[in-house]
Amino acid sequence: MFLVFGQDQTIIPWALHHLGRDAPREGFGPAVTIGIAADFEGLVAAAVYHNARDHDIGLTFCATTPLWATKGNIAAIFRYPFGQLGVERVTCLTRKSNKRARKLMKGLGFQHEGTHRKGWHGIETACSYGLLAEDCKWVEESDGRQGRQETA
Repeated sequence: MFLVFGQDQTIIPWALHHLGRDAPREGFGPAVTIGIAADFEGLVAAAVYHNARDHDIGLTFCATTPLWATKGNIAAIFRYPFGQLGVERVTCLTRKSNKRARKLMKGLGFQHEGTHRKGWHGIETACSYGLLAEDCKWVEESDGRQGRQETA
């Protein structure tokens, strides 16, 4: 498996297609992606970063196989917003009925922050999840450090 950068125009349509009913109706707007590809299968997963603000960025993720989930791939997904962009938090939103996505978010360290009636396309209950930079164990483990360090 290898990471794919700078191919947003290819990865965004792939992600929208594979998200199906979980895709945002209006698309992502301005977005940056990281794809994960297998040697002969092409893309198998995509992280789409969208709705960026000065302290927060949204993350939508989809995959066709759980084989994408190596420590290195997960660290890369979080190194971009926390390390490169320097945001304080990453926010995810999913349907309450999407139990696989909710389990993945909890496993990655996200905290359930809210339940929003008719928050998913005005039809279904949505759940919001957040992960703070200081709580992200994936970047800490891969960098061999604890927490984000400030430089003077």
